[in-house]
Amino acid sequence: GRPCKAAQSEKRALAMDLRPGYVFGIKHDVRGAASYLDESSLVFVCGHALVRLDVDTGTKQQEIVPGTPGAASIDALASCRSKKLTAFAESYNGRRPSVTVLAWDAKPGKRKRRTIGPPALDLGSDRVASLAFSDDGKMLVVQGAEPEYTLAYISLEKSGARLLAKTRTQGATGKPILTASPHPLEPTVLLLSGMGVMKMYRYMDDSLRALSLSLKQDPKVFLAH
Repeated sequence: GRPCKAAQSEKRALAMDLRPGYVFGIKHDVRGAASYLDESSLVFVCGHALVRLDVDTGTKQQEIVPGTPGAASIDALASCRSKKLTAFAESYNGRRPSVTVLAWDAKPGKRKRRTIGPPALDLGSDRVASLAFSDDGKMLVVQGAEPEYTLAYISLEKSGARLLAKTRTQGATGKPILTASPHPLEPTVLLLSGMGVMKMYRYMDDSLRALSLSLKQDPKVFLAH
């Protein structure tokens, strides 16, 4: 016969209570796929989730934070040690990407999540190439992917994220930008690098202005800086 309603309700409750306790592996195609949150905590991407691993304990305890429902993939990750923040970028199969900033300074289950979408992330792309925090955690640098490789400079304020400036760093036939980050001592200066290209910008007068940068060498593939 058909199962009783009580049995069906019990099965649904058990399914809803299932949570992964431990995961293995790392998503290799994520820019900045692993980063230290502090001396004892490593944050990395596994599947469509963030994992915070306690590297000091003998049990190697994990905290698993699922990605956004409906998102297709996590494409970039960055952490700020001074403010205990992690940002991760997600794509949505052709739609505009989003960036979520997660604060680790609260207890599990009470983590603050702040999602940044359009207009700050109107990047002319369906994917984010890289993310980077300023050392003080007040600024977030978002580098969009092809075709326009738009660079966005975002202020993380208590009231919310605010786009300060953005600029298109490459044309449709330009060389791919792989990563962008602020100078550790001067967060208004941003450095971009990629496939045979390295560029520098400064935020001033409410805009991102290109700075001259002479490497005095043949173009190379810059994987990181």
